[in-house]
Amino acid sequence: MLKVLKSQDQKSDEELVRQFQQSGDRFLLGLLLRRYSESILGTCHYYLRQPQDAEDAAMEVCELIVRQLQKPKEIKRFKDWVFIIARNYCFRKLKDNKRLSELSKEWEKDFLNSDVQYELGDTLYIREEELYARVDAEIQQLNEQQRLCLTAFYWQGKKYKDIAARYGMTADEVRSAIQNGRRNLRNRFKGDR
Repeated sequence: MLKVLKSQDQKSDEELVRQFQQSGDRFLLGLLLRRYSESILGTCHYYLRQPQDAEDAAMEVCELIVRQLQKPKEIKRFKDWVFIIARNYCFRKLKDNKRLSELSKEWEKDFLNSDVQYELGDTLYIREEELYARVDAEIQQLNEQQRLCLTAFYWQGKKYKDIAARYGMTADEVRSAIQNGRRNLRNRFKGDR
């Protein structure tokens, strides 16, 4: 049995996916999920920030991955695919937060300098998801203080005083970091055009 485990564990992700889709062998699925369980949890924690929320989300992401893998489709880069599934799930969880829905309107107008055309269905979701991903990528380019404050304020919905207490800052320093971070983001987005 150990020899079988070792031989299966040495296969590429894509080989294991193909074998699972052909055979339905849950053992293969377990190997895949074991390889990426920490990465899934880390992604969920990065976006959701609260440990309990991240753990719950990671379990739900694993269930979603299982359901998706049962559909006959080719997955070329499993690692990237898993990250996208986890990230999209977190975006959907964040989208349930009304503040983020309002924030996406504000950001699209602020940073992309366009009025939001809201449509029903997946189109709106895809647009918001792309906007969140783009803003998140740009936030990572800011200095640490601005990045921490913007992330806590927008992604986690924290108040200035809570952010100040968490990072050992004054409320004025937090306010300044958020304002400067927003201005820097706006300039970065304008530079992309």
